[in-house]
Amino acid sequence: MSGTLTLRNNTIFKQDPTFQDKEQVTRQANDKIPFSWIEIKDYKGISFGQHQHLEVHIEGNGIVSDQGNSRQTWFVNTKDVARID
Repeated sequence: MSGTLTLRNNTIFKQDPTFQDKEQVTRQANDKIPFSWIEIKDYKGISFGQHQHLEVHIEGNGIVSDQGNSRQTWFVNTKDVARID
């Protein structure tokens, strides 16, 4: 299911929902992020209920991290998502 994710708050998109990986990018409240699909799943033995991050697969060329790398898959905290259309 492709669609658009709208952010509720300023948030950090990260490569690892446990903050072990430093690669990240900050996005602003009300940003609309086009995605190909979203997954709700465990991460390296940590249940979704514990880490509370959606795995978002971005459309097109992805989002460029603060480190300058374009990535199509990012994790975002569910509390920072206003809408999924």
